[in-house]
Amino acid sequence: MHPANDTKNRPAPFPARVLVVDDDRANRILLRTVLRVQGSQVVVAADGLEAWGKLSDGGFDALVTDYEMPRWSGLELLEAVRRSKDPAIAGIPAIVISSVETSNFSKRIGAMSRTFFLPKPVDACRLTVMLELIGSHRNHLGDKLCE
Repeated sequence: MHPANDTKNRPAPFPARVLVVDDDRANRILLRTVLRVQGSQVVVAADGLEAWGKLSDGGFDALVTDYEMPRWSGLELLEAVRRSKDPAIAGIPAIVISSVETSNFSKRIGAMSRTFFLPKPVDACRLTVMLELIGSHRNHLGDKLCE
């Protein structure tokens, strides 16, 4: 067997530690279940403000957040993340999930680097593919996602 074909020693393409943020408990459970099946460690938060506190603990490979939430919305959370002086927080890849998709929403999300959109209801297969792409880019580029 050629070493190039040996997949056992390659890093897993799926993000190892993911922060899931959604005010709907059922959605948090669904997202956590999908991610755990893929082998991720999942930390959950019920809104953007709670998530911001958890992000400061560090060590997250990806962020999956709802758009509309009380206290801090997903957009407010992402704006704080992208403005962070900590490069590990500012550079975290994010997926925004929402049933809302207006032109203003699309412009604001589209203007943020390393930020992707997934419509609700969440399709587990599409979420998995997006996170695999994020994970493979991070592994390939030494923790830096292509912009």
